[in-house]
Amino acid sequence: MGQNFGWRATFVAVAAVVIIALLPVLRFVPAQPPVATGSVARELRVFAGRDVRLAIALTAVGNVGVVTVFTYITPLLTDVSGFPADAVPVLLLVYGAGAVVGNFLGGWLSDKALMPSLTGLLAVLAGVLALFWLVSGVQALAAILTFAIGVLAFAIVPGMQTRVLATAGSAPTLAVAVNASGFQLAAAFAGWLGGRVISDGPGLRSIYLVGALLTVAGLAIAVHILRRDRRPAPAPADRTPA
Repeated sequence: MGQNFGWRATFVAVAAVVIIALLPVLRFVPAQPPVATGSVARELRVFAGRDVRLAIALTAVGNVGVVTVFTYITPLLTDVSGFPADAVPVLLLVYGAGAVVGNFLGGWLSDKALMPSLTGLLAVLAGVLALFWLVSGVQALAAILTFAIGVLAFAIVPGMQTRVLATAGSAPTLAVAVNASGFQLAAAFAGWLGGRVISDGPGLRSIYLVGALLTVAGLAIAVHILRRDRRPAPAPADRTPA
């Protein structure tokens, strides 16, 4: 639509789809009473917890690499992989199909083993992005890896959301809202960083490698969280009278 009718038509189409989706939500989602919450100051105290801060940092840092790649996916596919412009919508559909698969996969893995699966997914994502950097000129492999990135980019999201909810028991709604803001900050940083890599750095193709390195930074946070979770709980103090 953007190629044939201009970028404004794309936004109009998105708005139309949202309105269509709103109708069944209004019809079938039952109304819920408001949840009783404490004061704002009390809810903000949840961010004093180290585990909550680490969970939000994991979302921001863990996503920035793949978002950097996706922000520039069109020129990467056309200028680096050599696909014609009219093939990009099809490849984006392939990415979207992978995202659907990844969303289900990530939710299932989160239920099985939250932090081990999330750590493994980030490691695989970093490896796939690095592989894409190596073979980006081979169109068949580029198409397959586009699907793989879609799977992995959305497979990590359920686990990240679940981690925030698990660590922010006293104010889960506020923590999840801030977590979403962290993701958007990562997306904004990704656009800026990709522009710098293209204009002042090693060039367009290297965005895959930069994305892989940034994902490794998110992986390091995940490994740190996993190690914290596996530390034995401190033994209770001996209160036996002397």
